[in-house]
Amino acid sequence: MHKLRLTIYFVLISLWVQAQDISFKGFAHHQTDHAVLQEQFKSFHIFQIQTDPISRYLQTKNSNIRLELELGNQFSWDLLLAPNPILSPDYYSPQKQNDSQPERQKAFNGYLQNVGGGEVALTVDKNFLYGYIEQNEETYFIEPLYYLLEGAATDLFIVYAQSDVIDNTHRTCGADELAYNKHRLSHQYKEQLLQEDEDPEKTILACYDLELAIASDFSMYQKYGSSIPNVENHNIGVMNNVQTNYDDEFTHNVNFVIVTQFVSDCSTCDPWTSSTSAGALLSSFRSWGNGGGFGAVTYDLAQLWTNRNFDGSTVGIAYLGVLCGNSRYHCLQDFSATAWALRV
Repeated sequence: MHKLRLTIYFVLISLWVQAQDISFKGFAHHQTDHAVLQEQFKSFHIFQIQTDPISRYLQTKNSNIRLELELGNQFSWDLLLAPNPILSPDYYSPQKQNDSQPERQKAFNGYLQNVGGGEVALTVDKNFLYGYIEQNEETYFIEPLYYLLEGAATDLFIVYAQSDVIDNTHRTCGADELAYNKHRLSHQYKEQLLQEDEDPEKTILACYDLELAIASDFSMYQKYGSSIPNVENHNIGVMNNVQTNYDDEFTHNVNFVIVTQFVSDCSTCDPWTSSTSAGALLSSFRSWGNGGGFGAVTYDLAQLWTNRNFDGSTVGIAYLGVLCGNSRYHCLQDFSATAWALRV
């Protein structure tokens, strides 16, 4: 009887422990040079966060992942997350073809369980934390500080409210990227998807998996620390943020599935024109893609990221309404101006 009681006791303790939130902490960091950041934000916070333990913990869970993220005295977020299968099971990175390690689960979506909590989208990897958390009708963004402050340590992250972003045409942040990419991707897909919605044969709610191939030129490689994982994580993070816009934008849900990424990692490795004409680059990208540039991977849509400054006011260009065809391509300049105002 005593052994039975002990067994029951330890089972209950085990279940109780498993039900508790795992807490991860970030420590307030007093950055001395605020001039650049003050041009972009009315208010912000900087934290030192060890993201690798968070990433490792997330790998051990399949669904209903509970964790608490405590950032100094400013934020205490009780998160309920689930993996977002935004990376294909057959995800292929040519530069990693000799790496036998399986790709980490990096993208997560969910909800904030605190009072006033809303949607959450986080992309997590070693030295990488990127996404947003909604609370009390405000959206808080978190991203690597070095995105905004060149030379910042890789374990420093900035957190700011969308309402604190200053309209600045010379700088961009995660809030800008989310809103702007939602806007331009909506224009890319809306025409065709709305046609699908009007098809009387497809009135039943369905989910579409949109297979996406991503390329990044050498300017992106330079911008993100001359690191292929950094570039890939940036692109995954942006698409994970954007994904939530397609859960209810149309009659049918649209799920992005990234099937491959190609990153140009040397000054002579770009297989496309070096032109700053958006139209010329788009045409060059289409020819490269249709010529087998992505290899044997099949995809419905392809995007090319660049940090070039396109001629004129163009910051993105696409062939519209042509998903899955020979013109299923678009080019994105990694720049936007107060685009959070364009959220759709």
